Amino acid sequence: MTTIASIPEATPEHVLKAFEMANDYAEQLLTLSTGIIAFTAGIAKDWATMGQSRSRILRISWAFYLLSVISGVMHIQVLVGTMANASELKKGLEGSLAAQVQAITFALGTIFIILFGTGWPRSQGRHASAGAMSHETLSNYLKKHGAPWRAKKVGAK
Repeated sequence: MTTIASIPEATPEHVLKAFEMANDYAEQLLTLSTGIIAFTAGIAKDWATMGQSRSRILRISWAFYLLSVISGVMHIQVLVGTMANASELKKGLEGSLAAQVQAITFALGTIFIILFGTGWPRSQGRHASAGAMSHETLSNYLKKHGAPWRAKKVGAK
């Protein structure tokens, strides 16, 4: 694996550009993590219909995203501290533990939010479909109310 420190012709401009890219990466994951937490918290109002196992999945994803935010802030602090000490520039770009933790926890949070969004795990009982209609329920609804996509003829009763 090639690192910035092993490239002899790395100029200060290249090193600064690498720091900017690392900072941008950390900021993007911070923004996505906080946005996903805010969005899912806004739509997850009705905990009763969600089921305990699904709400647990959502809380686990929030915990991973929160850890991603915390480690992202720490990563940016490491970058700023490294920039202040010019002799440590190349060493700081080889990766910090905070950057790795941020990426891993963001990925885990995303996996759990996908599991939550797909309705996994399916509960047994009346909340098994997590709000989806069964085929029989949909058929009964359409018999009673008609298909909403069919246009009614003008003058028809």
